[in-house]
Amino acid sequence: DGSGTPTSGDSRIFQVDAGNTVTMYNLTMRDGATADAAPDTTSDPGGGILNAGDLTLIDCIVTHCRTGDGEDSANASIAKGGSAGNGGGIYNDAAGALTLLRTRITFNNTGSGGDADGLGTADITVGGDGGIGGGIYNGGSLSISQSTISDNTCGDAGDSINGRGLGDAFGETGWGGGIANFISNQALVIEDTTIARNRTGTLKGDFDGGRGAGIAIVFASSATL
Repeated sequence: DGSGTPTSGDSRIFQVDAGNTVTMYNLTMRDGATADAAPDTTSDPGGGILNAGDLTLIDCIVTHCRTGDGEDSANASIAKGGSAGNGGGIYNDAAGALTLLRTRITFNNTGSGGDADGLGTADITVGGDGGIGGGIYNGGSLSISQSTISDNTCGDAGDSINGRGLGDAFGETGWGGGIANFISNQALVIEDTTIARNRTGTLKGDFDGGRGAGIAIVFASSATL
């Protein structure tokens, strides 16, 4: 428990490990980040907070945090761009329980996938994936009350170029601009909360963007709103 305004240059601000119970009051968490991912790897999740324990935020702000981008790949054999991390503001692990009360999750983003350049000879070129859950990625239990989830953004998909056409594919675009609720059999409960001006990532060219600009509820997960 405590108050203050911690800052971070190019690293995650807080990590709560499994088995720990933490309550934060009146904190502003800003400019947290995870590192970019090399080709054919994935950036770490949780630009601002990674939670695998029992975490409560009261009267807090998580803002301008991000996960890393995927780096581009240029390979004459198999080219695969790096993929971005999930949970730009907060990543709530499958083991995590997260409660937000009078808290603002704003202007966070996940990174974009790296492009894959096959240099004209590669049989397989695959773009990296954009990050999921611009504001919050939830794989556990999440309760939100009297809060604001706004102006968060998911990353774009990586492109696939200069391959031989035998196994070329775009990456997947980021989805769940405000909140991504992913394979969670636990409760997602949202009440008296504003969810606004969030957006998903896009594919290259004139392709559709990701699912659920405000909230994406997928893969056997459920919610009470």
